[in-house]
Amino acid sequence: MLEDINGLITKHEIHDWDLILVGDGSGNCWAGPVGYACFLYEKNNETPIKKFVGGANVGTINFAELMPYIAALRWYNECKRKTDNPINVYILTDSKISADCGNRIAKRNKNGDMWASLDWFEDQGYCIQWIHINRNACEAHTIADQLASGGREFCRELDKSTE
Repeated sequence: MLEDINGLITKHEIHDWDLILVGDGSGNCWAGPVGYACFLYEKNNETPIKKFVGGANVGTINFAELMPYIAALRWYNECKRKTDNPINVYILTDSKISADCGNRIAKRNKNGDMWASLDWFEDQGYCIQWIHINRNACEAHTIADQLASGGREFCRELDKSTE
């Protein structure tokens, strides 16, 4: 997976980075389940240091697109962060609205609680840049998409078994 990530780093001119998060969400409306997944890369590691996969029995696609990054940053902050220095984070997402809202190009009209969570990380010294990538732009994104769909399907089946 590293070659694909290195290709995206070069293509998007990412120079000074500490963490790269590549993820995806799967869902559509509050009536159905969602899934999400993310790979967390730390500079100087050849493979992702952690993978995150989850789901919920209800949610929106925007919830599913943001949740993997919140989960990854929360884990990193609690379990791996060893410095008070700023941490440069690049989030690679196929969700244009998430990237635009994350970079404050578009207004954050919905999911205020989730954006507040991401803002909290910025208040803690995480310098977060969002980059919109094409769907399946790299192997990590393709796998994250498949895992997110799997998390969504797991929640759908779980709901069926408890009806």
